[in-house]
Amino acid sequence: MMLLATLSAADDGESWLTRNHGTGGWEGLRQKWLNEGVVPGGFYVFDILANPTGGIRQDVAYAGRAEFDLSLNLNRLAGAKGLAFDFAFSWSSGSNLSEDIGNVFQVGEAYSGRTVQLTRLFFEQTLAEERLFLKLGRISAGNDFAILPANIYYVNAAINGNPLSISLNEPGFFTDPVAQWGLRLLYHPTEHLRFRLAAYNPDPEVGAEAVSYT
Repeated sequence: MMLLATLSAADDGESWLTRNHGTGGWEGLRQKWLNEGVVPGGFYVFDILANPTGGIRQDVAYAGRAEFDLSLNLNRLAGAKGLAFDFAFSWSSGSNLSEDIGNVFQVGEAYSGRTVQLTRLFFEQTLAEERLFLKLGRISAGNDFAILPANIYYVNAAINGNPLSISLNEPGFFTDPVAQWGLRLLYHPTEHLRFRLAAYNPDPEVGAEAVSYT
């Protein structure tokens, strides 16, 4: 289950069930910030899974992750044409049901430890009439490669988002919520054609930078 808060230029509807934003228009503040190039956002996703039979032992596990982000349009804010800044951090909680099952691929995609960590911190420059995008900063390889939109609807982490086998065999391939230093070039010459080229810090210790808690 996911609770998602997003921002857009659309007006809010009268009913909570039909309007575009669950928290409303903030008395016009949401639209004012958007016009100025400031876009806050966030989401909360969680799994409640159970192992009623088989495995090492039977148990019920909850796992959740909250993420808060801030995007800045530096063209509107500072006159830097085509430049944007994005920052996000996340709070992960809960437990991993796979520890009770004993399987290789994690059954709950929402579980990412019990940590507070930086998720994104990067600048992105748009060039060539919005056909070339250069991103630099703390990003993750899993956000740019080996990902299919349809996979995010699976609960099992074996393929949700990115195939888990990639990071198991290559510890330097990180996915959300872990951020690594990287540089990514995206070229979008036509509507249906894209090229990506990137370089990332593959140090496996990057994943240990999160602040853990018990």
